Amino acid sequence: MTTIAPNDSNILYSPYTWKVDATRARTLNSGAYLRATIQGSPADLSLLLDFTGLSSNKGVIWHKTDDGPWVRYWTGNGAIIPLTINPNWPVHTVEMRVAVRGGDAEIWTDPPNGVIQFAGFSSSSTISTRKVWPRPLSALAVGDSLAMGILTVNGTTGNDASFGWAYPLADALGCEVGVRGHGGVGLTVAGDGGVPKFGSSWNMLWGSTPADMTQAPDVIITMPGTNDGGATDALVTAETTAWLNAMLAATPATTGIVVVRNLKGSKAAAIQAGIAACTTPGRVKWVDTTGWWASADSKDGTHPWGYVNQHEVSPRIAAGVRSFVQSLAASQASNQFVYKGAAWVAV
Repeated sequence: MTTIAPNDSNILYSPYTWKVDATRARTLNSGAYLRATIQGSPADLSLLLDFTGLSSNKGVIWHKTDDGPWVRYWTGNGAIIPLTINPNWPVHTVEMRVAVRGGDAEIWTDPPNGVIQFAGFSSSSTISTRKVWPRPLSALAVGDSLAMGILTVNGTTGNDASFGWAYPLADALGCEVGVRGHGGVGLTVAGDGGVPKFGSSWNMLWGSTPADMTQAPDVIITMPGTNDGGATDALVTAETTAWLNAMLAATPATTGIVVVRNLKGSKAAAIQAGIAACTTPGRVKWVDTTGWWASADSKDGTHPWGYVNQHEVSPRIAAGVRSFVQSLAASQASNQFVYKGAAWVAV
Protein backbone atom coordinates (compact mmCIF):
# COMPACT_ATOMS: atom_id res chain seq x y z
CA MET A 1 0.00 0.00 0.00
CA THR A 2 1.19 3.51 -0.84
CA THR A 3 0.14 6.76 0.80
CA ILE A 4 0.95 10.12 -0.75
CA ALA A 5 1.39 12.78 1.93
CA PRO A 6 -0.34 16.15 1.65
CA ASN A 7 3.00 17.96 1.62
CA ASP A 8 4.11 16.17 -1.55
CA SER A 9 5.78 18.92 -3.55
CA ASN A 10 3.98 17.95 -6.76
CA ILE A 11 0.49 18.71 -5.40
CA LEU A 12 -0.79 22.15 -6.37
CA TYR A 13 -2.79 24.08 -3.76
CA SER A 14 -4.73 27.27 -4.27
CA PRO A 15 -2.46 30.11 -3.09
CA TYR A 16 -2.79 31.88 0.28
CA THR A 17 -5.48 29.50 1.56
CA TRP A 18 -3.82 26.37 3.00
CA LYS A 19 -1.52 25.40 5.84
CA VAL A 20 0.30 22.27 4.68
CA ASP A 21 2.39 19.84 6.71
CA ALA A 22 3.38 16.16 6.50
CA THR A 23 0.06 14.81 7.76
CA ARG A 24 -2.60 17.42 6.96
CA ALA A 25 -3.34 20.27 4.57
CA ARG A 26 -5.84 22.51 6.35
CA THR A 27 -8.03 25.31 5.06
CA LEU A 28 -10.79 27.46 6.51
CA ASN A 29 -11.64 28.95 3.13
CA SER A 30 -14.63 28.05 1.04
CA GLY A 31 -13.31 28.01 -2.52
CA ALA A 32 -9.88 26.62 -1.64
CA TYR A 33 -8.76 23.85 -3.99
CA LEU A 34 -6.01 21.41 -4.89
CA ARG A 35 -4.93 19.48 -7.98
CA ALA A 36 -2.80 16.33 -8.17
CA THR A 37 -1.51 14.01 -10.88
CA ILE A 38 -0.85 10.41 -9.84
CA GLN A 39 0.95 7.75 -11.82
CA GLY A 40 1.50 4.03 -11.37
CA SER A 41 -1.59 2.42 -12.99
CA PRO A 42 -3.20 1.83 -9.59
CA ALA A 43 -5.87 -0.81 -9.08
CA ASP A 44 -7.61 1.66 -6.78
CA LEU A 45 -7.19 5.20 -5.54
CA SER A 46 -8.68 7.00 -2.54
CA LEU A 47 -8.77 10.60 -1.36
CA LEU A 48 -8.26 10.94 2.41
CA LEU A 49 -9.88 13.47 4.74
CA ASP A 50 -9.77 14.22 8.47
CA PHE A 51 -12.96 15.44 10.16
CA THR A 52 -11.50 16.53 13.49
CA GLY A 53 -13.25 19.72 14.65
CA LEU A 54 -15.96 19.78 11.98
CA SER A 55 -19.54 20.65 12.86
CA SER A 56 -21.94 17.74 12.63
CA ASN A 57 -23.66 19.02 9.49
CA LYS A 58 -21.02 21.22 7.88
CA GLY A 59 -18.20 20.70 5.43
CA VAL A 60 -18.87 20.10 1.73
CA ILE A 61 -16.33 19.48 -1.01
CA TRP A 62 -16.37 18.81 -4.72
CA HIS A 63 -14.01 16.25 -6.24
CA LYS A 64 -13.25 15.16 -9.79
CA THR A 65 -11.09 12.35 -11.16
CA ASP A 66 -9.74 12.01 -14.71
CA ASP A 67 -12.49 12.60 -17.29
CA GLY A 68 -15.27 11.96 -14.81
CA PRO A 69 -17.83 14.45 -13.48
CA TRP A 70 -17.58 16.76 -10.49
CA VAL A 71 -19.03 14.98 -7.45
CA ARG A 72 -20.48 16.92 -4.47
CA TYR A 73 -19.56 15.24 -1.20
CA TRP A 74 -20.58 15.98 2.39
CA THR A 75 -17.55 15.19 4.55
CA GLY A 76 -19.77 13.44 7.11
CA ASN A 77 -20.20 10.60 4.61
CA GLY A 78 -16.77 9.20 5.38
CA ALA A 79 -13.08 10.00 5.69
CA ILE A 80 -12.00 7.80 2.76
CA ILE A 81 -13.39 8.64 -0.68
CA PRO A 82 -12.86 5.87 -3.27
CA LEU A 83 -12.21 7.54 -6.61
CA THR A 84 -13.45 6.24 -9.95
CA ILE A 85 -10.47 6.27 -12.29
CA ASN A 86 -10.29 5.91 -16.05
CA PRO A 87 -8.71 2.44 -16.51
CA ASN A 88 -7.35 3.42 -19.90
CA TRP A 89 -5.15 6.16 -18.45
CA PRO A 90 -1.77 5.22 -16.93
CA VAL A 91 -1.75 8.56 -15.08
CA HIS A 92 -4.67 9.96 -13.10
CA THR A 93 -5.69 13.51 -12.28
CA VAL A 94 -7.59 14.46 -9.13
CA GLU A 95 -9.11 17.83 -8.25
CA MET A 96 -10.80 18.87 -5.02
CA ARG A 97 -12.36 22.16 -4.00
CA VAL A 98 -14.13 23.31 -0.85
CA ALA A 99 -17.74 24.32 -1.37
CA VAL A 100 -18.56 25.09 2.27
CA ARG A 101 -16.18 25.20 5.24
CA GLY A 102 -16.90 22.93 8.21
CA GLY A 103 -17.79 25.37 11.01
CA ASP A 104 -20.14 28.22 11.71
CA ALA A 105 -19.60 29.03 15.39
CA GLU A 106 -16.28 30.42 16.68
CA ILE A 107 -13.87 29.57 13.86
CA TRP A 108 -10.99 32.02 14.13
CA THR A 109 -9.28 31.07 17.39
CA ASP A 110 -6.18 28.96 16.87
CA PRO A 111 -6.60 25.99 16.48
CA PRO A 112 -9.64 26.83 14.37
CA ASN A 113 -12.97 25.07 14.40
CA GLY A 114 -14.31 23.90 11.07
CA VAL A 115 -11.20 23.51 8.92
CA ILE A 116 -11.34 21.11 6.00
CA GLN A 117 -8.39 18.73 6.34
CA PHE A 118 -6.94 16.87 3.37
CA ALA A 119 -4.81 13.90 4.46
CA GLY A 120 -3.43 12.74 1.12
CA PHE A 121 -4.08 9.81 -1.23
CA SER A 122 -3.80 6.06 -0.77
CA SER A 123 -3.77 3.00 -2.99
CA SER A 124 -3.16 -0.72 -2.62
CA SER A 125 -0.76 -0.31 -5.56
CA THR A 126 2.53 1.54 -5.78
CA ILE A 127 1.87 5.12 -6.82
CA SER A 128 3.77 8.39 -7.14
CA THR A 129 3.04 11.94 -8.24
CA ARG A 130 3.81 14.12 -11.20
CA LYS A 131 4.19 17.86 -10.89
CA VAL A 132 1.08 19.92 -11.54
CA TRP A 133 2.14 23.18 -13.17
CA PRO A 134 0.34 26.30 -12.00
CA ARG A 135 -1.38 28.81 -14.22
CA PRO A 136 0.83 31.79 -15.08
CA LEU A 137 -0.79 34.31 -12.72
CA SER A 138 -1.54 34.25 -9.00
CA ALA A 139 -4.41 36.16 -7.37
CA LEU A 140 -5.77 36.68 -3.87
CA ALA A 141 -9.50 37.42 -3.66
CA VAL A 142 -10.62 38.88 -0.33
CA GLY A 143 -14.30 39.25 0.43
CA ASP A 144 -17.31 38.54 2.58
CA SER A 145 -20.35 36.27 2.15
CA LEU A 146 -20.56 37.19 -1.54
CA ALA A 147 -17.14 35.62 -2.09
CA MET A 148 -18.18 32.61 0.03
CA GLY A 149 -21.12 32.03 -2.29
CA ILE A 150 -23.76 32.39 0.39
CA LEU A 151 -27.28 31.61 -0.94
CA THR A 152 -25.99 31.11 -4.48
CA VAL A 153 -27.51 27.65 -4.95
CA ASN A 154 -30.81 27.70 -3.06
CA GLY A 155 -32.67 29.90 -0.61
CA THR A 156 -31.92 28.19 2.70
CA THR A 157 -28.52 26.55 3.08
CA GLY A 158 -27.42 26.79 -0.54
CA ASN A 159 -23.91 28.07 0.06
CA ASP A 160 -21.17 27.21 -2.42
CA ALA A 161 -18.06 29.31 -3.09
CA SER A 162 -17.86 27.80 -6.57
CA PHE A 163 -20.72 30.13 -7.49
CA GLY A 164 -19.51 33.28 -5.72
CA TRP A 165 -17.85 36.17 -7.55
CA ALA A 166 -14.28 35.18 -6.65
CA TYR A 167 -13.80 31.51 -7.57
CA PRO A 168 -14.74 31.88 -11.28
CA LEU A 169 -11.91 34.42 -11.69
CA ALA A 170 -9.48 31.49 -11.97
CA ASP A 171 -10.87 30.61 -15.39
CA ALA A 172 -11.74 34.17 -16.39
CA LEU A 173 -8.19 35.43 -15.73
CA GLY A 174 -6.19 32.23 -16.32
CA CYS A 175 -4.80 32.37 -12.79
CA GLU A 176 -4.52 30.44 -9.57
CA VAL A 177 -6.82 32.23 -7.16
CA GLY A 178 -6.89 32.05 -3.39
CA VAL A 179 -10.43 32.83 -2.24
CA ARG A 180 -10.69 34.16 1.30
CA GLY A 181 -14.27 35.16 2.06
CA HIS A 182 -16.01 35.21 5.44
CA GLY A 183 -19.63 36.10 6.05
CA GLY A 184 -20.40 39.34 7.84
CA VAL A 185 -16.87 40.77 7.71
CA GLY A 186 -16.28 44.35 6.62
CA LEU A 187 -13.90 47.27 6.70
CA THR A 188 -15.24 48.35 10.08
CA VAL A 189 -16.87 45.20 11.49
CA ALA A 190 -15.85 41.68 12.47
CA GLY A 191 -17.48 38.76 10.68
CA ASP A 192 -19.23 35.56 11.57
CA GLY A 193 -17.31 33.14 13.76
CA GLY A 194 -15.05 35.81 15.21
CA VAL A 195 -13.27 36.69 11.95
CA PRO A 196 -11.67 40.15 12.39
CA LYS A 197 -12.34 43.07 10.04
CA PHE A 198 -10.55 43.10 6.68
CA GLY A 199 -7.59 45.13 7.90
CA SER A 200 -6.72 42.47 10.48
CA SER A 201 -7.62 39.30 8.59
CA TRP A 202 -6.72 39.80 4.90
CA ASN A 203 -3.31 38.11 5.23
CA MET A 204 -4.20 35.52 7.90
CA LEU A 205 -5.46 31.94 7.60
CA TRP A 206 -6.90 32.10 11.12
CA GLY A 207 -5.94 33.27 14.61
CA SER A 208 -2.20 33.79 14.78
CA THR A 209 -1.47 31.82 11.59
CA PRO A 210 -0.45 34.00 8.62
CA ALA A 211 -0.94 33.00 5.02
CA ASP A 212 2.24 32.19 3.11
CA MET A 213 2.81 35.28 0.97
CA THR A 214 6.36 34.47 -0.17
CA GLN A 215 4.99 34.10 -3.70
CA ALA A 216 3.52 37.57 -4.08
CA PRO A 217 0.16 37.74 -5.84
CA ASP A 218 0.06 39.41 -9.22
CA VAL A 219 -3.19 40.97 -8.10
CA ILE A 220 -5.32 41.29 -4.97
CA ILE A 221 -9.02 41.63 -5.73
CA THR A 222 -11.43 42.84 -3.06
CA MET A 223 -15.12 43.68 -2.79
CA PRO A 224 -15.60 45.53 0.54
CA GLY A 225 -18.39 47.59 2.03
CA THR A 226 -21.47 45.37 1.96
CA ASN A 227 -21.46 45.02 5.76
CA ASP A 228 -20.32 48.57 6.60
CA GLY A 229 -23.63 50.38 6.11
CA GLY A 230 -23.85 51.26 9.81
CA ALA A 231 -20.45 52.99 9.96
CA THR A 232 -19.72 56.63 9.25
CA ASP A 233 -18.19 57.57 5.90
CA ALA A 234 -15.15 58.96 7.69
CA LEU A 235 -14.47 55.64 9.44
CA VAL A 236 -14.95 53.65 6.23
CA THR A 237 -12.52 55.95 4.41
CA ALA A 238 -9.92 55.69 7.17
CA GLU A 239 -10.19 51.88 7.33
CA THR A 240 -9.97 51.62 3.54
CA THR A 241 -6.80 53.69 3.47
CA ALA A 242 -5.16 51.78 6.33
CA TRP A 243 -6.02 48.42 4.74
CA LEU A 244 -4.74 49.42 1.32
CA ASN A 245 -1.53 50.80 2.81
CA ALA A 246 -0.93 47.48 4.58
CA MET A 247 -1.39 45.54 1.34
CA LEU A 248 0.75 47.97 -0.62
CA ALA A 249 3.57 47.72 1.92
CA ALA A 250 3.48 43.92 2.03
CA THR A 251 3.68 43.36 -1.74
CA PRO A 252 6.04 44.42 -4.55
CA ALA A 253 5.19 47.25 -6.90
CA THR A 254 4.16 44.72 -9.55
CA THR A 255 1.19 43.62 -7.42
CA GLY A 256 -1.98 45.42 -8.38
CA ILE A 257 -4.90 45.90 -6.02
CA VAL A 258 -8.39 45.97 -7.51
CA VAL A 259 -11.22 47.30 -5.37
CA VAL A 260 -14.58 46.27 -6.75
CA ARG A 261 -17.71 48.26 -5.87
CA ASN A 262 -19.86 45.91 -3.82
CA LEU A 263 -22.99 44.93 -5.67
CA LYS A 264 -25.30 47.03 -3.49
CA GLY A 265 -23.04 50.08 -3.77
CA SER A 266 -22.80 50.50 -0.01
CA LYS A 267 -20.23 53.15 1.02
CA ALA A 268 -18.88 53.38 -2.52
CA ALA A 269 -17.94 57.06 -2.29
CA ALA A 270 -16.23 56.61 1.10
CA ILE A 271 -14.21 53.67 -0.21
CA GLN A 272 -13.12 55.65 -3.27
CA ALA A 273 -11.98 58.43 -0.96
CA GLY A 274 -9.90 55.86 0.91
CA ILE A 275 -8.26 54.77 -2.34
CA ALA A 276 -7.35 58.36 -3.19
CA ALA A 277 -5.74 58.80 0.24
CA CYS A 278 -3.55 55.67 0.19
CA THR A 279 0.23 55.83 -0.29
CA THR A 280 0.28 54.58 -3.89
CA PRO A 281 -3.11 55.09 -5.55
CA GLY A 282 -1.57 54.26 -8.93
CA ARG A 283 -1.35 50.63 -7.82
CA VAL A 284 -5.05 50.53 -6.98
CA LYS A 285 -7.88 50.27 -9.50
CA TRP A 286 -11.56 50.91 -8.80
CA VAL A 287 -14.05 48.75 -10.72
CA ASP A 288 -17.53 50.21 -10.84
CA THR A 289 -20.28 47.55 -10.83
CA THR A 290 -23.20 49.96 -11.14
CA GLY A 291 -25.96 48.34 -13.17
CA TRP A 292 -24.30 44.93 -13.31
CA TRP A 293 -27.16 43.04 -11.73
CA ALA A 294 -30.71 43.34 -10.42
CA SER A 295 -31.64 42.37 -6.88
CA ALA A 296 -34.43 40.24 -8.35
CA ASP A 297 -31.66 37.83 -9.40
CA SER A 298 -31.22 36.73 -5.77
CA LYS A 299 -33.05 35.17 -2.86
CA ASP A 300 -32.56 38.07 -0.46
CA GLY A 301 -31.67 41.11 -2.56
CA THR A 302 -28.00 40.91 -1.53
CA HIS A 303 -26.52 37.54 -2.58
CA PRO A 304 -26.82 36.85 -6.33
CA TRP A 305 -27.75 33.44 -7.62
CA GLY A 306 -24.75 31.53 -8.97
CA TYR A 307 -25.54 32.16 -12.62
CA VAL A 308 -25.23 35.91 -12.07
CA ASN A 309 -21.70 35.59 -10.69
CA GLN A 310 -20.54 33.00 -13.19
CA HIS A 311 -21.82 34.64 -16.35
CA GLU A 312 -22.12 38.34 -15.56
CA VAL A 313 -20.24 39.60 -12.50
CA SER A 314 -16.99 37.60 -12.55
CA PRO A 315 -16.24 38.00 -16.29
CA ARG A 316 -16.77 41.75 -15.98
CA ILE A 317 -14.46 41.96 -12.96
CA ALA A 318 -11.86 40.01 -14.93
CA ALA A 319 -12.12 42.45 -17.82
CA GLY A 320 -11.33 45.31 -15.46
CA VAL A 321 -8.42 43.45 -13.88
CA ARG A 322 -6.53 42.13 -16.90
CA SER A 323 -5.30 45.34 -18.53
CA PHE A 324 -4.47 46.87 -15.15
CA VAL A 325 -2.22 43.95 -14.15
CA GLN A 326 -0.47 44.00 -17.51
CA SER A 327 0.20 47.72 -17.29
CA LEU A 328 1.69 47.42 -13.79
CA ALA A 329 3.93 44.56 -14.83
CA ALA A 330 5.18 46.54 -17.83
CA SER A 331 5.92 49.62 -15.74
CA GLN A 332 8.03 47.59 -13.30
CA ALA A 333 9.73 45.32 -15.84
CA SER A 334 13.23 46.65 -15.09
CA ASN A 335 12.90 46.30 -11.30
CA GLN A 336 13.69 43.29 -9.11
CA PHE A 337 12.11 42.51 -5.76
CA VAL A 338 13.21 40.26 -2.90
CA TYR A 339 11.04 38.88 -0.09
CA LYS A 340 12.48 40.00 3.26
CA GLY A 341 10.44 37.76 5.57
CA ALA A 342 7.47 40.08 5.99
CA ALA A 343 7.39 42.18 2.84
CA TRP A 344 8.75 42.55 -0.71
CA VAL A 345 11.39 45.21 -1.28
CA ALA A 346 13.06 46.52 -4.44
CA VAL A 347 16.76 45.78 -4.92
